[in-house]
Amino acid sequence: MLFLDGFDEIPLKRVQEIICELDEFSEKYGELQIIVSSRPESGIEASNYFDVLRLEPYGLDEQKGLITKLVEDKDSREQIFEALCVTNEDIQELLRTPLMVTLFIMTYRAKQIIPETMSEFYEQIFSVLMFRHDKTKPGFSRELETNLNEKQMQEIFEWICFLSKKEDEISFSYNRISEIAKQSLARTGHEKISPEKLINDFSKSICLLLKDGHEYSFIHKSIQEFFVSSFVKNLNEDQSIKFYTKIKLDYQRFRSELKFLKDIDTYRFFSNLEIPTIELLFETFGQDANTFCDNFIKNLYTDFKEYNTNKFKIIHLHVHTELTKPLLNDYLKQKIIDILCIVLDNIFIKEGDDVGISGFSYSMSDEKFSNSENGLRPISTYILSNKKLKKEINSHYQELSEVLIKAKSYVSLKSDIAFLDDF
Repeated sequence: MLFLDGFDEIPLKRVQEIICELDEFSEKYGELQIIVSSRPESGIEASNYFDVLRLEPYGLDEQKGLITKLVEDKDSREQIFEALCVTNEDIQELLRTPLMVTLFIMTYRAKQIIPETMSEFYEQIFSVLMFRHDKTKPGFSRELETNLNEKQMQEIFEWICFLSKKEDEISFSYNRISEIAKQSLARTGHEKISPEKLINDFSKSICLLLKDGHEYSFIHKSIQEFFVSSFVKNLNEDQSIKFYTKIKLDYQRFRSELKFLKDIDTYRFFSNLEIPTIELLFETFGQDANTFCDNFIKNLYTDFKEYNTNKFKIIHLHVHTELTKPLLNDYLKQKIIDILCIVLDNIFIKEGDDVGISGFSYSMSDEKFSNSENGLRPISTYILSNKKLKKEINSHYQELSEVLIKAKSYVSLKSDIAFLDDF
């Protein structure tokens, strides 16, 4: 048996290459059992050689068991149990690993408040790890070799996260993390500080970096993702516009960060990304519900394949449109795929089958296109009821319309400067 952990941590540019290598390996050594662990939607589920099994979540009983081991004081333990039980779905979704439960214990004991969002939870982590104390007991500030304050350390850490994310890195040799630390210190005006001291502070005192032998890594991938998002939130307007423009073309690399940015950089997320993308989607397929549904169905083709992947269907989508040529980008593609995944899950021929998207291609009316030559057929031919297909797509059209209205309302409210007239 060969166990491969953390497939989702592979740089995006190497995912397809690694999948091909695993397929070849599986074919060559047919008797060998290979288990690959990963977050959902990392790409490995598209392989014909692997069954997709979804792990049971780290449930409340397991969470309580860990808390019992970590918190000796009975009153404190009961207080944390109570806090855990009243957390909302977002926080419950976050507490899926022992590490995250441990961080929850630390932040709750330090702050005595329950975070309402995942972003609030991560925002608290840095402060809690830098100044570890319990509000019910005398605390202490941890001495840092760099002698920098919390604001300065967080600014540097955000640069470390961003620079490493640019290269799709979450683990590093000492030389590499030293290079990133040096760049981050220079970017924040602390070039006289030793990178070695900074690395020691983040790995020994604040503990956001984990040292394992000669390798360093973030204690959790989501730590890097949140602080990349925090970095983007603090960009100036020109830098922000440039970032969101690039994101449209490289959505997959930053999709986790965008979930945080929607929460902590809402105005610029809506104005620079969400609003123009939904407007472009409506421009491409139609501004009213009926036109949108008709064009959406008419222009979607697929070469449906059913793989041996434990009730998991993999399809390849192809969009061909005779409408006005839009600037198609990764973020818009994802909007289309999101709609289709849910729609197809609900109305595919066989009940109870999950649907995955293995590929997405696009052509315009001025390009040569023949669905018969490409082995593609209109997606409606795979659906039992075209009426039901229209109903599902119409539902998503209405949802997108509501999102657009709310986003525009939010941006308009935040853009208002009239209240300053009589200041």
